[in-house]
Amino acid sequence: MPERLLSDDLSVEEENRRLRAILRALMDRSERLTQGAKRSVAQLGHVVALESQVRARTRDLAETLDRLRITNARLSQAEREAVGARNALAEALEAMVEGFAMFDAQGRLTMWNSRFCADLPDVRRRLGPGLSFPDYVRIVSESPSLKISDSAQRRDWVAKRLENHRRRDVSFMVALVEDQWLQVSEQRMDSGGTAVTQTEVTGMVRMARDERAKLLDEQAQMVRATLDHIDQGVMIFDAKARLAGWNRRLRELFSPPVELLVSGTPFTAILNSLMRRRQLGRSNIRATLTDWVNGPPNRTPLRLEIRQDDGAILDLFAQAMPDQGFVISFNDLTMERRAIEEMHRLNETLEARVRARTLELESARDEAERANA
Repeated sequence: MPERLLSDDLSVEEENRRLRAILRALMDRSERLTQGAKRSVAQLGHVVALESQVRARTRDLAETLDRLRITNARLSQAEREAVGARNALAEALEAMVEGFAMFDAQGRLTMWNSRFCADLPDVRRRLGPGLSFPDYVRIVSESPSLKISDSAQRRDWVAKRLENHRRRDVSFMVALVEDQWLQVSEQRMDSGGTAVTQTEVTGMVRMARDERAKLLDEQAQMVRATLDHIDQGVMIFDAKARLAGWNRRLRELFSPPVELLVSGTPFTAILNSLMRRRQLGRSNIRATLTDWVNGPPNRTPLRLEIRQDDGAILDLFAQAMPDQGFVISFNDLTMERRAIEEMHRLNETLEARVRARTLELESARDEAERANA
């Protein structure tokens, strides 16, 4: 290339011109190389700064990733512990003999065990997460296993059930068909949710009922034995004025027809029979007794004296009972009154004899005084 630019046959001017061109080209190249070096140095400093920032960001990212890995590990452990706790809770609920369900603060079903609503299979099939408490009560009220006869009773049952749900702690009995019984308990929790427990208590209810019936029978026998050993005739009537009890002395006093002394006989039928046979005397006792029987529950006791046609005297005493029933007793005062009359007669005879004796003594005294004179 230089051989083509310079040769011996060139003139001095041409050679100088070419040399000057070569010099300018070299100078331009040198300047470009210098500027490129300066730019390279600047770029190198920028690269070094960027590299330092990248190392710092990389270090921060590595620390963040480490913290994230630790957090994820803790979160995984917490999730495993939560799942374990939930599984343990589910196992504990399944081990319960009672049926158990949990409703959250919004009244939505969140969990339940297999015993919950086991005695209501149609309800059991319709349970699901998120079921609201009012819908749950409505489903239960529609169950054929519930011992409710008509729709009006079902509406009343739902209303009462929801009213009880507003209380913090409530327990009540639910009657099922075929004489089955459930005890339902609700407990409001601090979180606002509600825990519902169902306990099958059929055996307990039947045993308590049998014991109560036995006790009532024993009490009835004791009351009847007591009544039969008192000297008053007694009739016991319930709140609807129907005969509920009587004693042996009553039969002795009035000798009523056998078909009349039967549990459930109305008071008016007994009163009519006694009046028809004139066993309550001839006074206006019918109206007095009827007005008293139909009076208010807190009426005052009634006492009447009855004189029968054969001369017998009876003391009638009627008193209301707390259950709005009443008791009527008859006490035979005939012997007592006759004894009193005999006593009065003897007293009068004795007084007459005393007066006669006094007169005799006074006469003797006068005779003695005259003799002394």
